[in-house]
Amino acid sequence: MTGGLALVLGVLLASAGGFAWVACAFGTAARTPQEWLGRLALGAIVGLGALSLFTFVWLFAADGFGPVYPFADALACALLAGAALALRRTRAGLRLPALERGEVLIALALLVAFALATWRFAAATRVMPHGEWDAWEVWNYRARELFRAGPAWRAAFAPGIKSSEYPLLLPLASARLWAFGGESPLAPALVAGIFTLGGAWIVAALVGGLSGSLAGATAALLLLGTSGYQWWGAEQYGDVPLATYLVAAAGVLMLARARGERSAALVALAGVLLGLAGWTKTDGTLAALLASIVFLAAEARSGGRARVVPALSWICAGAALPALAWLVQHVVLAPELAPVLAQPGAASLAKLGDPGRWTAVVAALVRRAPGAELALPLVAPAIALLQGLRPRALVRSAAFWLAAALVLVDVLVFVETPLELDFHLLTAGDRLLLQAWPLYLLALFGGIGRRDGWAADQ
Repeated sequence: MTGGLALVLGVLLASAGGFAWVACAFGTAARTPQEWLGRLALGAIVGLGALSLFTFVWLFAADGFGPVYPFADALACALLAGAALALRRTRAGLRLPALERGEVLIALALLVAFALATWRFAAATRVMPHGEWDAWEVWNYRARELFRAGPAWRAAFAPGIKSSEYPLLLPLASARLWAFGGESPLAPALVAGIFTLGGAWIVAALVGGLSGSLAGATAALLLLGTSGYQWWGAEQYGDVPLATYLVAAAGVLMLARARGERSAALVALAGVLLGLAGWTKTDGTLAALLASIVFLAAEARSGGRARVVPALSWICAGAALPALAWLVQHVVLAPELAPVLAQPGAASLAKLGDPGRWTAVVAALVRRAPGAELALPLVAPAIALLQGLRPRALVRSAAFWLAAALVLVDVLVFVETPLELDFHLLTAGDRLLLQAWPLYLLALFGGIGRRDGWAADQ
């Protein structure tokens, strides 16, 4: 088997295990092609995250990857899928949906758009096969340390080693694929492609489940039409995978609320996705906490404590394993947390009280908002209104408030940054805002609430 085929095999194994659990959580058949493909993409990111946790445990148990690792990994994938199939309530989640004419046309339009997006992503990857700065300095650098070191892999977390406090999902996902097909830049590019292109399919499916196929397709096309989304994805930065986990979790939680008392499995799945968000990027932990707070506040508003306690329990249960891995990394391997934003209290207060600094930050972020060159932040709500967006539904959307909270955090980060402000805004402003962009689209088009949505029939 060639190296490229072996890498693809590693992706397929993880995707199969993840898809089995996604099908188990949803428990009903996908109604449209885009929903079916979205569940496949959701299974892929769940599987990649779950197998990164298995790889993390394997490193402790076996002191490095070794020649046996691919066989153990394949067995873990089989057990993952088998456990989900044993728990499933129906076979419907694994069945191809019946197709209607309008849904077929929408699916074909989406397939054309995704073919063009895939070509564009591949072209960008050909230009920068190793990604860009963060991929060199953090994600792929860490993957090579863990893959090459063998029994000495713990040395990658020695005091003074750069980026030792960064979460390990992306490095372990790439190193795991290298164990199948050898060290190649294709592995991290495959991982980046799954999160970038698969993320748009997930948005199409989740919005389609809430508001119908047309709304889902529109949201996905707007996401793919955001140049920064594909570009940062191809550069293999961690912001696109984080954005994908967050929008997936938020969408699943919104569907869970629509299903009411039958939502426990979906809430647990959302907990897994939030836990994996924290295992993806340092700021993912705060984002996951904010997502949980926003969702629980919505539950409290509609049902009081009787709904909050069970929902919190299922979220915590789903997030437990990724959270445990994060704790092990930061307590056992890298206990020295880098105080990146540490600065004197007086300087911090001075920045918070400087209106000129706030104005400069807000103005710069407005200019660098995702899709600003095409006015997409204004075009998207206009299209959603034409499709039937209810403003009240938007204001009550958990995805909307989560997106707003993330943007507020971004503003505070730049106001308080110890780095030179213009440089920090130039290098990080648009990609940090990108974390909230899919959530904004989910809130807009998920608030349309058309009767052909999956949630409407529950």
